[in-house]
Amino acid sequence: MSLLRAFLFRYLPQRQLPNPNRLVSAGRLRAPGLSARLPLATGLWHYVGDSTQWNRLNSTKASQPNDKKRKPRLTKEEDEERRKKREERKKKQEEAVKRFNKFMGKRKLKDWQKLCKTIGLKGEFKSIQSCREAIEGVHVNIYDVLDADRINQAGGKRLPRRFSTPYELSEYTKRGEKFYPREEVKKGEPEEALLKHIHNPRLDEERQKRKEEMRKKNEEEEKMRKKKEEEKMRKKKEEEEKMRKKEEEKMRGKKEEEMETKAANETS
Repeated sequence: MSLLRAFLFRYLPQRQLPNPNRLVSAGRLRAPGLSARLPLATGLWHYVGDSTQWNRLNSTKASQPNDKKRKPRLTKEEDEERRKKREERKKKQEEAVKRFNKFMGKRKLKDWQKLCKTIGLKGEFKSIQSCREAIEGVHVNIYDVLDADRINQAGGKRLPRRFSTPYELSEYTKRGEKFYPREEVKKGEPEEALLKHIHNPRLDEERQKRKEEMRKKNEEEEKMRKKKEEEKMRKKKEEEEKMRKKEEEKMRGKKEEEMETKAANETS
């Protein structure tokens, strides 16, 4: 038996116990023979008195980069309440689409003009493009437009609430959950002119700034064009005035010659 122990002690690898006061990484330093027992994970491990017992330090989910934060599971009542809210929101949006389609009719110029009047826009809108540009410049909620039309049709007098910035409209829309389904909007239609980026109002602000800059640029170009046209007309009038005076001078000289010739003939 002693010979067997001597043989095992000489030829088998000896397991070295780690320093109990030392923190080691599971991926860098392990006690021999524990490779299969320690998981390959990041974090610090601490030896607690026996080579087969290890405690992991900082074993919170925050210290594990691969762990995802899990949301708490909803109860059946909470899940049912959310489902009902989604159905109510969808029903509300479908009803808004039907009401707006009825409100706009065939979407001709008169229907666009009706929309401008309902919003409270002033001016003569003689084309759909002029209506669209005017509507894009205001911040109103489409639900308020429909409510104002309903009240006006009943004999009342109502204008939808207009906001000065897209941020105010965004907060108002979120608070009242007055969202119009964007998937129902087609390019070039009145809905597109009314809809804004509720979840990112900065896009509307930047677009409005670009349009304002473009408008000012067009106004400056129009002023320059009119100024050049006026200058051209002024020069043309000056040339015509010079030609007229020259013609009058010529006619006056001709008359004087005729009078002198006539006087000479009479004296002779």
